[in-house]
Amino acid sequence: MKKQVIFHGNNCSDDLQRIIEKLKAKRIFLVTGNRSFIESGAGSLFNTLLKDKEVCRFSGFQVNPNVADVKKGIRIINGFRPDIIIAVGGGTVIDMAKSINILHNQEGAPEEYIRKEKTPKAPDDGALSFLAIPTTSGSGSESTHFAVVYIEKSKYSLTHQSLLPDYVFLDPSFTANLSPHITACTGMDALCQGIESFWSVNSTEESREYSKSAIRLALDNLEGAVNNPGRENRANMALAANFAGRAINISKTTAPHALSYYLTSYYNVPHGHAVGLTMRKIIGWNLDIEDKVVIDPRGREYVKRISDALTYLLNVADAAQAEKKITDLMVSIGLETELKTIGLTTDEDKNSFINSVNSERLANNPVQLSHESLMKIFD
Repeated sequence: MKKQVIFHGNNCSDDLQRIIEKLKAKRIFLVTGNRSFIESGAGSLFNTLLKDKEVCRFSGFQVNPNVADVKKGIRIINGFRPDIIIAVGGGTVIDMAKSINILHNQEGAPEEYIRKEKTPKAPDDGALSFLAIPTTSGSGSESTHFAVVYIEKSKYSLTHQSLLPDYVFLDPSFTANLSPHITACTGMDALCQGIESFWSVNSTEESREYSKSAIRLALDNLEGAVNNPGRENRANMALAANFAGRAINISKTTAPHALSYYLTSYYNVPHGHAVGLTMRKIIGWNLDIEDKVVIDPRGREYVKRISDALTYLLNVADAAQAEKKITDLMVSIGLETELKTIGLTTDEDKNSFINSVNSERLANNPVQLSHESLMKIFD
């Protein structure tokens, strides 16, 4: 598996400048958000850092990465022909840069690779070096080998080992100006990814260690980062998100993520909030495995041990208390907890929601979830 170098700490721009010089980069393709690039403080830093470089900045794409914007980025990068790619932003920005990086030198149409009709060819030894600087603490995209891309309202996951950025710079100072709502949504994404990775059928000893770190850091710091932000809790949430990213890079996500994409596509619920809405209902089902069909190949006793370990990590006694803990946390950071509050009210709405489930992610869930059980869970 491709290795990456991770730098962590406030104002790690010295390391960033050193790596850019080490790579002998003169032409830089810079992928950024719009307002976030300026408001995070990254804009002023990069104006100074790259003042002697030729820079092509790509921004202005939609909140959820879509194939039309990927194609636009491919046209621009192929015209510019940079030495390296730098992504500065949240999960959307980093995923956009990943997709452009892998797809800009493929022979087929981007949709063919996104839909898995074709497999991307691995870049040759002259592939562009890729630097990722997250400005939110949520997706962990800086440390995963997949990227989310939407074609119309359908979500796809582009997957390839070469998507993993070569260098990551976790500078929590870039998250200091995040609004409480964005901090809450992105932080819930990090926590839920940690939980999902821990119980995933693809989990390993290594991924569970990353998950433990992500869960502990998020539980200890998310509420403070939203309601009383400071250097320490912001720095810890940056680490929580990165550990969660490293965890799902091995295990992938499960049912809460599988169900969340519909809420984002059709109800405009921010991704992390959508995952929290589905997690608070699924966690009780997954932790109480009595009379459930276990689909993890390691068996019922293994899943029971994992459930007990996760209950301990969450510092709760049982599945019901775990659901309450997630619910109480969401309330404390200002996130709605009921599907009806975001507009999903009728049986027809719920049926469409359940039928939208991402089957690939649902197959990673440790216990079986049928249409009937999902309707019961979300009743």
